[in-house]
Parts: sequence; C-alpha cells; structure tokens
Amino acid sequence: MSIQVTMLENIKGKSGRLKFKKTTFLISFFTFSLSASALQQMADIEMRASVLKKGIRDSVFIFDRSTRDYHDEIQIKYLGTLHSRDGRIFKIMSYCWIWGLSQRATNRLLIYNSRNKYLGNYKLGMKNELPTRIEKNVLLFDVSEKPESQPLRTRISFMNGLPEKIMIKNGDLYRFEGE
Repeated sequence: MSIQVTMLENIKGKSGRLKFKKTTFLISFFTFSLSASALQQMADIEMRASVLKKGIRDSVFIFDRSTRDYHDEIQIKYLGTLHSRDGRIFKIMSYCWIWGLSQRATNRLLIYNSRNKYLGNYKLGMKNELPTRIEKNVLLFDVSEKPESQPLRTRISFMNGLPEKIMIKNGDLYRFEGE
C-alpha cells in the first residue's frame, strides 16, 4: 500500500509575507496478512508518528489515500508543546480525517507526552473547531461560523495539567479520552 503525502509549510517570502511551500512525497507500507481495518489503524499510527518525529510546527501534512470511488484523506498539523507547572510537557497535534463520498470529517486534538507516547485525544465536532496554534504556552482556537465573520477566540491552558474537559466558544464541551 502506498500513500501520497503533501506537506504545506509556512515560509516567509522576500516581502516578509507568509507563503506556503508545498512538498509531496510517497510513503509505502509493506503488509502481510492483516485485515483492512488493522492496516488502516497501523498506517494511521505511522502517519501520526512521522509528523510528530519531524516536529515541524504549524505545517499541515496531508496523507491522501483516495481512490476514484472513495475519498480518504488525513490532515495532521503539529502545533508544538505546552508545559504544565509541575514540569510535564504535552505535544499537541490537530488531526482531521476526511472520508467517504460525502467527505465527512472526523476531528481530533491529539495529545502526546515529551517521549512521543500517545496520551489520548479530544474528539471535536467540526474541522473549524480545531486549534490554530500555540502562543505563549496557551492553545488557541479561532472558530468562525462563516469565512467572512470575525472568529471567536478560545484560550486553553495546560498549566494545571491535562484538562478533563475543554469548552470552545461557539462549540461544545469536549472531554479528554485517555489511552
């Protein structure tokens, strides 16, 4: 099985404006006698691990496994690290899986520890509810109802550790689901 990967990387142009640099490469997975769902889960874990290992902040990695008859795309963005008062480090990634003929989306906020061990996730309802960045040790969400509307900003701190629940403005209450 092969997966096409596209990375959109923020870079500054000569004018100082942010531009996107697009890089595409192919990842091949060698498989033996595993079920389709087990292969899917293994590939998903490998995709997350490769983005985490690269550690490139604020770049979207697109893993496209679509066929002519079925859309299957995963978008992963490494946002960076958040630190707690007691010295714990949390690595944060946003994850969006766009799938099916109607291109539905499954959205997650993925949490890892400093050793890249998966701790769990928050299942978010809409893609526009995924966090946009980390700034000054705070996770920022900028949620807009419509593209032309002013986004509502939510700030989430991990200073007291991993929040059991997060509430996003114009969104719902989301619980942490640990591994």
